[in-house]
Amino acid sequence: MASFDPFLAISGQRKSWQIAEFFATAKPHMDRLFSTASQLDLPKSYGRALEFGCGAGRFLRHFEKRFSEVWGVDVSTTMIDLATEYNPRCNFHLNTTGDLQFFETAILI
Repeated sequence: MASFDPFLAISGQRKSWQIAEFFATAKPHMDRLFSTASQLDLPKSYGRALEFGCGAGRFLRHFEKRFSEVWGVDVSTTMIDLATEYNPRCNFHLNTTGDLQFFETAILI
């Protein structure tokens, strides 16, 4: 799907997305995530964030505002290329396995 239409693969909507509009769809989800996390007194620190299945990176820019280091991981080269283009300050990894062993244990804590 990512090779054919990456924004359809992410959103499930067939339409001509304006990039700003597409990325704006993440805000209500991230607001809810951070609100719920805050109620749970989480996270304990803002050092690193990891999004597994980052797609084109529409959620990463919200993590970037709070965390000093942000990683996006995906199985699709197309998605990693898009995420890198739209989130140049993040780190990315194309995952070709079913686990996260490429990260040192310490990075995931």
